[in-house]
Amino acid sequence: MLTEREKNILKYIVEEYIDTAQPVGSSYLVEKYKLDISSATVRNAMMSLEKKGYVVSPHTSAGRVPTEKGYKFYISSEFVDNEIKKIETDFKKMSVKYLRKLKKYYKEKGEISVRDVLKCMAKVTAEEVKNAVIVAFDKNDVYFTGISYLLSHPEYKDNELLYNISVTIDRVDEILDDIFDELPTGLNILIGSDNPFADDSAFIGFKYQSLSDQSSLVGILGPMRMPYIENIERIEFLKNFLVRDIKLNF
Repeated sequence: MLTEREKNILKYIVEEYIDTAQPVGSSYLVEKYKLDISSATVRNAMMSLEKKGYVVSPHTSAGRVPTEKGYKFYISSEFVDNEIKKIETDFKKMSVKYLRKLKKYYKEKGEISVRDVLKCMAKVTAEEVKNAVIVAFDKNDVYFTGISYLLSHPEYKDNELLYNISVTIDRVDEILDDIFDELPTGLNILIGSDNPFADDSAFIGFKYQSLSDQSSLVGILGPMRMPYIENIERIEFLKNFLVRDIKLNF
């Protein structure tokens, strides 16, 4: 069990590490968040979190970074749950950006299908979230984009992580074939060892039933150090876009 202080400090560590990709120190947290406790008190809480497996201290730094267990606690905590409940996607504003891209794509091609729409949306989403986006029209028809964004993250300077994600990229269609039917309809957040794509990454996706009664999946694949709330909001937008009866008046 975590104390309220430990929960708060873990939240700060996760969110700061997501933003900076740098280990988070106690003095930094006290200064940035104007905490009414000392750096020593924060360090003690960090040591406790480390003993419990929620953070780890890289040997090159006195700061801490979240572990898989830390990320999972964060995404399941009341902090994130409250933030998700407050998400009110500006559907109209976001739609303008997507429709502008779709219109351009339509003019280039002369015609556009539902699959073209999904592929275009995947490209725009990859640009927005700076991660890879997977679209599966069914388990045997997969589209993958945003690889350059995915590999630009500092995690993949590590040769082992780069190799692991490269294997994932090569095997996306096989992986989806194995797991597609098992994924429940709705929002799926898969972190670390729960993520069938790569156990050092995270996946946020939405599986839905199309009008033709075909199951489809759209999701964001990135490192565990991803902005979960922002990506959940983006997936919520895509869900709303896909399940609404959008009229593309070109």
